Formats: sequence, structure tokens, C-alpha cells
Amino acid sequence: VRITAKADNETLADEMIAGVEGQIRERVGRYIFGIEDEQIESVLIELLVSNGLTLATSETGIGNPISSRILSVADGGKVLASHQTQNELSEIRNILGISNELPIRELAERVAEFVTKTNQTNAGIAVVSRPDVGEDHADAEGGTAIAVYTPHKQRSRVYGFGGQGETAQNWTSTWAMSMLWQMLTEQ
Repeated sequence: VRITAKADNETLADEMIAGVEGQIRERVGRYIFGIEDEQIESVLIELLVSNGLTLATSETGIGNPISSRILSVADGGKVLASHQTQNELSEIRNILGISNELPIRELAERVAEFVTKTNQTNAGIAVVSRPDVGEDHADAEGGTAIAVYTPHKQRSRVYGFGGQGETAQNWTSTWAMSMLWQMLTEQ
């Protein structure tokens, strides 16, 4: 969100911006992770490092946008204990011994918990994407499921699109990292 103002001078514009910013923070402050040029991956890594926490990720059918963004931050390697990338949905189902009947959201939830516990980390993020789903798909099964797990809580979401496009990868990785940030700041 960008707040701008047009005024007779800079001081008046800054006052106008501060008033609007105050209203926004009052309504949605718990979702605001940074200001100016701060990126979610940097803010998340800073939170993990400052609390001595580690993370494991599993990205299936989407490439590796989450682990790539985390590792692009200076201290990302300190907190990302494990990152797994599978090309096919069947690979992750085989690793966990889970049938094809399990809905994609529940699969992502189980994978997030599995990577957290297996790697003895404080949190896990799992993305499971059906590559056969196009950007315009929106049925109940969905195309991409994201789950974020900590020992205290778990959250998940299903999008109605596959994970191969750049937009899908950006939305998916941003939602996952921001959800973990929010879960950790609520504890």
C-alpha cells in the first residue's frame, strides 16, 4: 500500500499521510510487516534469527520460490534448515505414504508438519501444486495448497490456480511467508 498526499508544502503532506497511516494501522495493523522497501522475506528472516528459530520448506509442483526468496536474504541460510523441491505431486504422496484421495489442502498440512518434525525445526511451510491446473481454475479441490505449521498452530489455504506461472509463485511464496510471520508474532 502506498500513501501519498498533495499539499501546499511537505510538512502538511507528511501530516496528511500520518493521519491516513494511523487509520490504516488501526484497522489492519496486525497484517503490516514493514514500511518503505522492506520485503516479507527480510522481515521474516530477521524475526527467525532474533528468536533463534529455524524453518523447513517443501515445494511440490511449483519450483522453489519460497526457498529462493529466503536464501536471497543475507541470513536466510542460517534459518532455512531444509528445503525440498519435488516436481510431481506423486513424489510427495509416495514419501509420506498418502493416497491420492486425500484432498490437496490436507496433504499440504501433513507435509508442513512432516518437514517440521523430521528436520526438528520450529516451523514448516509446504506448497503442493497441481501442475494440470490453469490460472482460471477455481473448483473446490483447487490447484495450489499452502500450509504453514508450528507446534502451536497451523494454517492453510487453497488457491484455484496451478503454481507454474510467475504470478502464482509470487502470490504463493508471499502468502506463505507472511502467514508464518503473522503466526510467530501472535505467539
